[in-house]
Amino acid sequence: MNDTTDNLINMTDSVLKQCTLVLAAHGSQTEPRAALHTHLLAAHIQALGIFHQVLPSFWKEAPEWYTLPAHCTSSTILVVPLLMSEGYFAKTILPRCLEIGAQRAATEPTILTAPPVGIHPSLHQVAERILSDALEQALSNHPALTEKDFTLVVAGHGTTRDKQSEKSILDLVEKLRVKFNSPMVEALFLDQPPALADLQKHVITKGVILLPYFVSSGQHTLTDIPSELGLPTQQHPYNQEYTLPERDQIIWYLEPVGTQPQMVQLIVDHALKLIETHQFKTNTRPKRKHITLLCEHLELHIHHTTQGEVELRHIEDQHINASQLETFHSPLALWSSLRRDSIGADFAHVPTTRERPRGWRLVLSQDEDIAHALELIFALPHTTNQPPMALHTLVHTLKGQYRTIFTQDEPHITTHIRQRCDQRCLKNRTWTVHENEQTRASPSPRTELDCTTPCAALLTELTHLAQSTES
Repeated sequence: MNDTTDNLINMTDSVLKQCTLVLAAHGSQTEPRAALHTHLLAAHIQALGIFHQVLPSFWKEAPEWYTLPAHCTSSTILVVPLLMSEGYFAKTILPRCLEIGAQRAATEPTILTAPPVGIHPSLHQVAERILSDALEQALSNHPALTEKDFTLVVAGHGTTRDKQSEKSILDLVEKLRVKFNSPMVEALFLDQPPALADLQKHVITKGVILLPYFVSSGQHTLTDIPSELGLPTQQHPYNQEYTLPERDQIIWYLEPVGTQPQMVQLIVDHALKLIETHQFKTNTRPKRKHITLLCEHLELHIHHTTQGEVELRHIEDQHINASQLETFHSPLALWSSLRRDSIGADFAHVPTTRERPRGWRLVLSQDEDIAHALELIFALPHTTNQPPMALHTLVHTLKGQYRTIFTQDEPHITTHIRQRCDQRCLKNRTWTVHENEQTRASPSPRTELDCTTPCAALLTELTHLAQSTES
């Protein structure tokens, strides 16, 4: 933290301690690693002790934007969008989702939303430094080349839905042209022209230094951009030099700008600016209680050791010697392992015992840490007393890509919901397809964990089903 931020934190310490900071990111249903950076940022900021609570939330996975503030334990919520522009998601989707959450809250929360981190002036400075260092390294590796032999490329997502989406990147490109006193700086996009796939049309130099202007490492930066550029597929493709003989080109592919350590400072700065002109409520909701009962609902085994620690494991592993299980001391580490290896695209659901991976044990210091682990791994909200929201109502409210869901036959929708939600998820589905349905949503609830809103994973599956039916 810098001195200015430290002084502001000191002046507002009592207020911040009553606030929940929410990092609102996009997430992914196809790339489990996409959300990892957001969870790490949340854990890092939580460890600073500035805020009462720091939570990640996502558009594409649980905990979803539209389930807030059920996951928050304070009545004042500061939302910092981990988005790179003031485009479609920042101006339309996120506000709509937050409005849904506020309307369904037991008590009306104070929700304040900051501008996206992608337009923070300091992030442009970070991008300038990254590209400057990369250019210096590239010139050192290839003494025969000069600065005129390189083009700096800023790669963005882009969209045809909102022209504002490109503004932050185009502003950055103009700054870079001035800084490097060179016109050889380009902005290319995945979903709008000028396209990354047309790199050769826009870049004629031998050397290309490409910086993904994305907030995290996910599907777009790990797979889509390398594919568009013709780079070989790798688990970690960043900060490497690729030689493409067929183009007579060398490409340096850098890490996404949002993965830099300065992001913690930028996020905190964004949140602090929200409090300068607002007054906050100071009451907080009670912590979750009855952890043992909650573990029983999730079919997990919890054990309090003689050393004062709390151990959590798969219920079918309760009699296995600890030495035979992989031991985790961090909820985030366990989340990453279960998600990456076994849950995959289904991570937003609470899997049954049959589907949940075995062979692990989580050892923590107190019950409160176990509660955090359950919330993180199984996306459990702090409160389950929200009124159910019908699928049709949610789809109509969100619109966007989900508008196609009800273009398919409704019996097909109902069948999929029963197979996915009622048979494979431990949560008790209390929502129905339509608002006025009289029948109970889940015919035979197995736990007291209520699911009051269709999750992002289900919405995505239904969207894909509708699209495949249309084609």
